[in-house]
Amino acid sequence: MHDADATKRLEEAICSDAEKRIAEGRRTLDSEGFLVLEKLLDPDTIERLREMVEGDLDSLWPDGLVDCTPAKPDDLPAMRIVDLRAMNFGYGKFAYLREPLPSPLNALREALYTALAPVATAQIEMFRAETSTKPLALEAYPPKISDLWEICRAATPPQGLPTSIALRYCPGGFMEPHRDLQGTVMFPFQVMCPLSDPGEDYEGGRFFVQPGKRNVDRRHCQELFKGDVVVFRSGLYHGVEELTSGTRYAIAMQFALSHLTESPSKPRLTWEEKQERQRRAEEEARPLDRRSLHGVVGMSKPSNMVRVRSSTYVPVCALMVM
Repeated sequence: MHDADATKRLEEAICSDAEKRIAEGRRTLDSEGFLVLEKLLDPDTIERLREMVEGDLDSLWPDGLVDCTPAKPDDLPAMRIVDLRAMNFGYGKFAYLREPLPSPLNALREALYTALAPVATAQIEMFRAETSTKPLALEAYPPKISDLWEICRAATPPQGLPTSIALRYCPGGFMEPHRDLQGTVMFPFQVMCPLSDPGEDYEGGRFFVQPGKRNVDRRHCQELFKGDVVVFRSGLYHGVEELTSGTRYAIAMQFALSHLTESPSKPRLTWEEKQERQRRAEEEARPLDRRSLHGVVGMSKPSNMVRVRSSTYVPVCALMVM
């Protein structure tokens, strides 16, 4: 009982501090699109979360299934980890966390959502413009995350899958600029909690945000430390620069749920298979020159031509293409 009471008090203190800092940093969040809540999480909490996601490296992070939360008898099967290289997304891995999130993350996410919901509603038109290629189903955001999840589950198609993830980067690891926009029910903000310290646990690997996928000249890089929590706009592109040494762990939290975008039984292409597919597509897209056309039809001389429209000449096989 004592441990439960202590955990509850810690959660309440963290959540109260987070809500206060969101209110104080509203102007920065509006103008910059991100806000760092420095040392929001205490060292003991960070150590416990890191032990959870670090686990046994031989069993937790290989291709296959991964379990990043304490096991319970009625838990659903763990979701498959995602290899960033296989997705042409970078180099590293992440694994989805099952719901509910471990303490104090679940309570922190609820508190952050409650504090951010009015900001999200005020910025909804800007968010709609940033995500103009994807439909946005909401005109305003409810005050509680549980209400948002009900809206997610009632969406078409339904959104009911967890979106919070644990990430791991090793030397050479990085993540390309990207946005996490899934479904028609999206929230304008998301959160990242680093579990490793730059300089001590790893080198390189700075977190960054930028307004467009290719706007590297407008990229803002932020060095984040254990205990920090960064809130940033979902409409911004974000990623991680390359690690030069060490291992970097983090937990990323989104507020809306996701929908299944592909069949779980559908095999995912490896990075090498995707590269081969891209190479073939590039070859097929090249303009056909006269030499290659001769090779296709087995012609040895370019004299085998057909007259079309006065003095215009084309190879015989080109007529088939026309």
